[in-house]
Amino acid sequence: MVPGALGQDSLFFLTMIHHAQAIKVVDATVHVYYAGIANSMTNQISEQFFRKYYLVEREKVKFLKQHGYLSTYMNHRFNYYVKHWYISRINRTTEKDPKCVESIFSNH
Repeated sequence: MVPGALGQDSLFFLTMIHHAQAIKVVDATVHVYYAGIANSMTNQISEQFFRKYYLVEREKVKFLKQHGYLSTYMNHRFNYYVKHWYISRINRTTEKDPKCVESIFSNH
């Protein structure tokens, strides 16, 4: 776990799959994220939201490098994830000041 981070479920699932001895594909929903809580941090898209996700992204990169998955992730998942996760949330940010969005990425 990454103290204070958002998005820890994605790192958890990567870790779980890495350590699994077998995987079975099933045609059933096994995990649903419930985003219906209005004051949930994941629904308050702000500079703090992105800072909390940055914490888990650093750990995800460490994990991917450590286990030799980084190049596969970059080739098959990264662009989709950035476009459909981060860019869509930047467009929904509750802080409309462009300098705020720029500050999210300026020191990273």
